[in-house]
Amino acid sequence: MSFTISRELVKRDFYPALGVEMPDEKVTKEVTYSAISASVDSENSAVAQFKVAIDGCFITGYKEYSFTRTGTGDLLEEAEASLKSSLE
Repeated sequence: MSFTISRELVKRDFYPALGVEMPDEKVTKEVTYSAISASVDSENSAVAQFKVAIDGCFITGYKEYSFTRTGTGDLLEEAEASLKSSLE
């Protein structure tokens, strides 16, 4: 389970051997979000953890996302649908 969406992001190049950091630039990238875990309380407040990747990335990221549960189906699928809706 995952979804991919095109996002405009801020990119910053860093050269650790030199201690040099270049100015920010905006780039558009295809970002893939994969729900890896989620929990919900008795009031339908849910928290999901996502693995976040850009094609060719060296290190994947992780994002925590809170939402209100509205369905009764698969919690991870609902988390992905909610996050995707909030990003579009």
